[in-house]
Amino acid sequence: MRLSDFDEYIDEVILERGLEYYHNGQVISLEKEGGNHYIAKVDGSDFNST
Repeated sequence: MRLSDFDEYIDEVILERGLEYYHNGQVISLEKEGGNHYIAKVDGSDFNST
């Protein structure tokens, strides 16, 4: 998966929430775990797995 295609693989609601976190400066880190699996640490969030 290329970064430019990222939004095609994510549910629109999840993508919008992630963009809101990003624009609010809440994304602390983003790591690729392999394949199409990423782990994000976001300030003020509880653990969620999708």
